[in-house]
Amino acid sequence: MNFEVRSDDVWVISMPKSGQEIISELAWLAQNNFDLEAATSSSNSIRVPYVELKALIGFTSDSFAYTDSLKSPRTVKTHLPIQFLPADLFVKKPKIIYIYRDICEVVLAYYYHCCAIGCFTGTKEDFVECFMKDDAPYLPYWNNVTNFWRRRGNQHIHYVSYSKVKKSLEAVLKEVCEFLGKPIPSQEVIGQIKEHLEVYDEVSELKKQIKTNEELKSITEKELDIDFKLSEESTRKLKDWSARFLSENGFSAEDFFLSWSFV
Repeated sequence: MNFEVRSDDVWVISMPKSGQEIISELAWLAQNNFDLEAATSSSNSIRVPYVELKALIGFTSDSFAYTDSLKSPRTVKTHLPIQFLPADLFVKKPKIIYIYRDICEVVLAYYYHCCAIGCFTGTKEDFVECFMKDDAPYLPYWNNVTNFWRRRGNQHIHYVSYSKVKKSLEAVLKEVCEFLGKPIPSQEVIGQIKEHLEVYDEVSELKKQIKTNEELKSITEKELDIDFKLSEESTRKLKDWSARFLSENGFSAEDFFLSWSFV
């Protein structure tokens, strides 16, 4: 809460597994004159710190002190809900990019992530039930998403959907540049940026993680493709549960461009 925010910061905020890595990398590049050489010489986690990591993993280095030590302009990422963020964030008003994603995609990606790092054992159906009961880190989901949606009209907050990132990365790149007040690079550089960002393809990365899991490494690529889906029943549960929350709080699925097509 007392972490010192700088007015020239860029904060990239989202729920877990919502496309934060690719947007934080894009934001860092825009803040640093699209220096691809520097971007490839160190990892995103070094250049764009996950500010609350120390609070989650006690044995890691002090992420708060590390983030504080970085030279301006900083690009910072977090999954924290709005009530746990530094108070200065809405006083000094640095640029905030909030990225959201269809909840069915989030749940599926979060399930595989939790399995891969060994913090969850069970079926996808089990995880869906846990998710709807807020029984996983950073939940509840909709409170996090809608609290920023309500503030999307603020000039220092930019709201972007992961589906748009996947469909039109170049358009998102231009939007981010405009939001941050940075010049749009040439088409040649845009092509290089798009190639650089291919390493942040989440599905490919998740498949690599799954292949390292002893219980799942025997699954064939074909089976993996088939298994990379939620069941119709799980999708319907998430859809109904989300629709109830949104309706009760004055929103609708259409507000978030949700297609419910991830089946």
